[in-house]
Amino acid sequence: MPQRLLLLAAALFVALPSAASAAPIDAGGRADFAIASRSAKTLKKGKVKMTAVGGAASSKKAWLPVASATSTSAVLSGSLKLKRGKKVLKLEKLTLDGQQGLLYAKVGNAKNVPIFLVDTARSKEQVVGVDSLYGPFRVKLSAIGASVFASRLGVKPGTGGSFATLRITLQRAATRITLDPAFTAAMAGIGAKVSPASDTREGTAGLYVPVSADKGKVSLTAPIAHSGGLALDAPTALLMLDKLIVDPAAGVISAETAATTRANVFTVDKAAAKTTRRGSQLVITGLKLALSPDGANAINATFGVTSFVAGSPVGTATIIGTR
Repeated sequence: MPQRLLLLAAALFVALPSAASAAPIDAGGRADFAIASRSAKTLKKGKVKMTAVGGAASSKKAWLPVASATSTSAVLSGSLKLKRGKKVLKLEKLTLDGQQGLLYAKVGNAKNVPIFLVDTARSKEQVVGVDSLYGPFRVKLSAIGASVFASRLGVKPGTGGSFATLRITLQRAATRITLDPAFTAAMAGIGAKVSPASDTREGTAGLYVPVSADKGKVSLTAPIAHSGGLALDAPTALLMLDKLIVDPAAGVISAETAATTRANVFTVDKAAAKTTRRGSQLVITGLKLALSPDGANAINATFGVTSFVAGSPVGTATIIGTR
């Protein structure tokens, strides 16, 4: 059978290395549409404006949250709304069927209308931290879709070429820590580096520490348990900051520094924190991390130095989870 999406190759079950790793908790994601230039010109010529309810859109791009996904399908929340004067086409409850290679939508009272054909032959999976990226998928208007566009909007984008390119990002509940260059330089100055510990994974934007508690729920008012942490590693010494608990309300991050020892190693400044809802997903940005007195003392004691002081910037944190 052709490689017809097997959507996202067991997207929700992409295994993190190590049999001892905790199972990742899914926290939704996003579907990004890049409208093909030919289709964008047709819509512009027809004075069709596109908006995304629950997401965002421009004349050439749109994104919607992923509400849920399985090994063969993905359901998007929100809707795409195309308007031409008083004529409106609203594509709701967009559902990607990987086995059939179709993208369905609710149009008016009609459910599961196969608006788009989805070609997954050249799609790839990319793992970034604990997240999984899929695509690009080539999206074409089906004959039914072209008929819907013509009847609802009075435009004919055509079925011959690509209508859009689709990429899907499935995210796991995690805190992404982006280290301050000054902190990594200070660690390098004593011959040490910061590495992932336990289930933490390294990505292009930082270290992704998986959330482990309460179905991935996160907030600024309750502690958030994690199944990983950071390792401060030098050839002659190692300080583990594992099983992080981020407590924005208390303004601290605690970690297991030994088998039976937990300490508040970082402070959390949430003055500039911002929460954003994307479907069932909650994203917290703007958290600033600094060394706490216990954190500075632990580093100095482990590596035999006195240069680390409380209040020194460590980095920033972005928390992605469910609400």
